[in-house]
Amino acid sequence: MAKVKIISKAAAVALTAIAGLALLQACSKENPESYSEEKIIMGNVTDEIGRPLRDILVTVGGNRFAVTSATGDFSNFVLSSGSTFEVSFQDVDGEKNYGLFEEKTLTVTVGKSWVETLQVTLKKIK
Repeated sequence: MAKVKIISKAAAVALTAIAGLALLQACSKENPESYSEEKIIMGNVTDEIGRPLRDILVTVGGNRFAVTSATGDFSNFVLSSGSTFEVSFQDVDGEKNYGLFEEKTLTVTVGKSWVETLQVTLKKIK
């Protein structure tokens, strides 16, 4: 039976992001026109004093989801350049994450850079 090595959620997110970026770079070299409009959106969520918030549900465009890692990071949304999306952040773990936090919704227009990075701060309500 093969042994399986378990890695942290943060390491898995980082490896997935790196693999996705490498794939986009490789594909854009083969046929740059077909991939030039695809962008990756990623970011980090913290509380008001800068602590990373894990288990925050990130929703892009109402139908794409991710949950922040222990370091508050999220990634792997591939979007079209120039598109505008609502990105919402919702505390789904109750008070396990330093307390309860307000929901936040941002309207984001994806720029020309191939990675769009968001820094989000959530306000504690309890």
